Amino acid sequence: MAVVKIIDPVTRLEGHLKIEVTVDAVGGVQQVVDAKATGTLFRGFETILTGRDPRDAQHFTQRICGVCPVSHGLAAVLALDGAFGVTSPANARIMRNLVLGANYVASHILHFYHLAAQDYIDGPNMPPWQPSWSVDKRIDAATTAVLVGHYPGPTHGNLFCDSCMRGLTFVTKRYISGACRSIQHILAEVDVLASTGFVEYFGELPDPRVDRQKRHCLMDVLFISVCAVVCGGTSFVDMEDFGNAKLDWFSERLELVNGIPSHDTFRRVFSLIEPVEFEKCFIGWTQEINRAVGGDIIAFDGKTLRRSFDNATGVGAIHVLNAWSSANDFCLGQMKVDGKSNEITAMPQLMKLMDIRGCVVTADALNCQKEIAGQIVEQGADYVLAVKGNQPSLHSDIKLFFEDAILEGFEVPVGFYESDDWGHGRTENRKCWSVGVEQLSWFAHDQWKGLASIVCIESTRRTSDAESLQRRYFISSLSDTGRIAQCIRYHWNVENKLHWVLDMDFDEDLCRARVDHAPENFALLRQIAHNLIKQESSKKLSVRRKINKAGWDNDFLARIVAGV
Repeated sequence: MAVVKIIDPVTRLEGHLKIEVTVDAVGGVQQVVDAKATGTLFRGFETILTGRDPRDAQHFTQRICGVCPVSHGLAAVLALDGAFGVTSPANARIMRNLVLGANYVASHILHFYHLAAQDYIDGPNMPPWQPSWSVDKRIDAATTAVLVGHYPGPTHGNLFCDSCMRGLTFVTKRYISGACRSIQHILAEVDVLASTGFVEYFGELPDPRVDRQKRHCLMDVLFISVCAVVCGGTSFVDMEDFGNAKLDWFSERLELVNGIPSHDTFRRVFSLIEPVEFEKCFIGWTQEINRAVGGDIIAFDGKTLRRSFDNATGVGAIHVLNAWSSANDFCLGQMKVDGKSNEITAMPQLMKLMDIRGCVVTADALNCQKEIAGQIVEQGADYVLAVKGNQPSLHSDIKLFFEDAILEGFEVPVGFYESDDWGHGRTENRKCWSVGVEQLSWFAHDQWKGLASIVCIESTRRTSDAESLQRRYFISSLSDTGRIAQCIRYHWNVENKLHWVLDMDFDEDLCRARVDHAPENFALLRQIAHNLIKQESSKKLSVRRKINKAGWDNDFLARIVAGV
């Protein structure tokens, strides 16, 4: 005779699920001959979504289940992908998997300990084990005792006390460790080229090689070069050696149809790449990764690559102009100049390629030019420019005014700011005075567009055995004395945080790349590497330590070049 068994609900987790089983004798053996499952819960999500934008589905469907919300939300996302004909890029798929994996770890603990385990454990006659089925739970007594011990006992109500957490780890440690290893593996596979926007911006770089002579993809050459410089490479030979040492790592990420390029290939490619095009790609990339910060201070300053000269051809060392972002702590742009005097023509060209709106531009006296000041204002920025003897009339008027006013007293309204600094065995006191030009009836320099104030900085430096005093003069489109003093102080970051680092950590002054465009392009590689290293913020390490760690640890190298 057939017997019908009904289990309703199946478990406290699936409270909406009913199972109906028919058992009958077949050949003298009791067997399940029929079974039905019925879902009786309707939450109304279909009704909620009616008439809404289909893209809302991913947000609402997460509320279907409190245990695995990401699974339901991701199902809606995949349905939307199909509906709109979207093919997700590799990094989007990887990030989805990371989110799903993280929720998977949390869901395991919630599902097992709070929703499922109680139905399979003979616990004491108290919640959460009651109400309970009075049937065989299929878990032996020893395992039941261990699991019951993981829960708060009658003497305390804290599931997360030390003893309970130790028990919790006993059951879940291997599972969670495995899940975390899987997540680490996914992170290691992030498409580092796409993550940084490297392909998007540097993929537009024209390949100068003849088609029949191309054995290596240009992006492969660029990416290996950047990674080598990030890890301390200072020559084209280093690039080849680094590529061969990391061959397995690169093979997972690049085409490498003909293996790692030779050092001659690296040298030839970077000698041929048009620097102007390379600079445009670099500036486009830095604008992408640049965090928009209102009032950023951008310092323009030149640097000579001292060993880029070539006596054989009579070519002198090249000079480059750098634009440094104080807010982001990296270089926003670089341009080669034929000599220091030509910074005057290079700075306007470099600014045209950049978005400087809302920023303050600082520059040394060489670039204190009416045309440069006018362009800065036209591009929506302010300026603080040093004034020296290359502007003799302006410099003389400002110098004489402040010398007399500081000695005899100011007869017009004046802004004042003072600060002290100490370290490395010395102390320094800085005083800043600023006077609005509208207060000075004798001031006949109205050709300077946007000029609002003239400025004097007096620095008094003291050591154990000496004291020195220096005065420097500036013009500015700003009126806030404290802000002007900050901009003047931050201008030195381009020397301390960029030029010094390039020489000491990247050995820029020792680099002997000197053929054709190689010196300038190698300098730009160092800027790319430096920017990537400065972006990496998971470790509070110096640039030198990050360079070393990237060379030793592939995962850390991936984090740097991925910009994560």
